[in-house]
Amino acid sequence: MSHLLYSSNEMFSSTSLIRQSKQIFDKLNTNEITKAVILRDGKPSFVMLDFDKYETIFLEYEKLKKDNENIKQINMQTIKQTKDEVGVVKNKTTEEDLAKTLNSENGLEIELDDEDKENSLAEIKEFWN
Repeated sequence: MSHLLYSSNEMFSSTSLIRQSKQIFDKLNTNEITKAVILRDGKPSFVMLDFDKYETIFLEYEKLKKDNENIKQINMQTIKQTKDEVGVVKNKTTEEDLAKTLNSENGLEIELDDEDKENSLAEIKEFWN
């Protein structure tokens, strides 16, 4: 996360918050300042926002969170589809390789034309009859 930006007129010590709380709240309500950074021991400890501003930020956060979840679901579906498609391609390749292996004899592929196939089928039928 990048560094938070704030100006010197938005920084208040915890002591001045106690003493000048009404003035600080009025500055926040009138949008004179967008936030009040409360310092404790010279370091930023708290941030005060107008409630309307807080609601706006929180609603935007919720929307971004929901959009991020939707994007994750879409990505997961895409990954699953891709895996399924790759599996289909692999299966087709495997079936083709198997068919080639079954049609080969001594490492040489045998291609039967339609006439040879019919003769082979006729011979098989005659054998069984």
